[in-house]
Amino acid sequence: MKKGLLVLIVSIFVVNVLCGCINENKKTSAIDIKTKFVGKWIFGSESITFYSNGTYVSTNGNGTFELKDNRLLLQDEVNLESYEFTYSFSNNNNTLTLTNLADGSLIVLIREGAYNTYENAEYGFRISYPAPWSEREGVLPNAVVTFLKDTGPMGVLGGSVSVTVSNAGGYDMDDFKAAHIENISLLYTDFNFTYQGNATLAGEPGYELIYTYSQGVYSIIQREIWTIKNDILYFLVCIVEKQNYNEFEDEFDQMISSFEIIS
Repeated sequence: MKKGLLVLIVSIFVVNVLCGCINENKKTSAIDIKTKFVGKWIFGSESITFYSNGTYVSTNGNGTFELKDNRLLLQDEVNLESYEFTYSFSNNNNTLTLTNLADGSLIVLIREGAYNTYENAEYGFRISYPAPWSEREGVLPNAVVTFLKDTGPMGVLGGSVSVTVSNAGGYDMDDFKAAHIENISLLYTDFNFTYQGNATLAGEPGYELIYTYSQGVYSIIQREIWTIKNDILYFLVCIVEKQNYNEFEDEFDQMISSFEIIS
């Protein structure tokens, strides 16, 4: 029974693949609104940064911006073109939706560094993830949820964090660690541990592994951290191509640090 639990857990990660209340009689000034725009915003592979002096720099050009009559006016000084949008903020001002008045097209921008919160009452946990990422349930068998940076063909290899919650089957931390490491050696013939040691997850004693292995033409780095509380195993797995790990390390750290057990 215990061995079956371990195979189940490990094998799912073999990669096949405006805030506050405002008095209705009080008008919000243009300066207050402009402050909401200031900062770097991401949309797909492109970005735009608004500055408090009324200028902007984007992937495709730069220029000035103005807020007038609930409209955002952009003057592109490189292409000598102007654009006019309606706008709305959501998600605690971390999501900005622009509607181009010329053709009706929508652009949804996410503030750089913004995080969303995912909570699952059934499995008793809460975790924050980067706002530009997507949350998907059922992406990996037996994972409660998987957070993906890239929803394209790279899938989990484009950067992902998965959360599994299951009965620990009577294992304590030491027993699970030993059996899990043995299982890894059976699953991968070319794995190499780059780190292993005690850790803390959701304020509970835990253990962390980081190791590399190959899957087809890909060289993968996998980071795992887990804890057992009240005979429930909480297991987080971070996956990305080895060459891109440094780019994702801070986001992995923040997601792991944000994980909470709520039941």
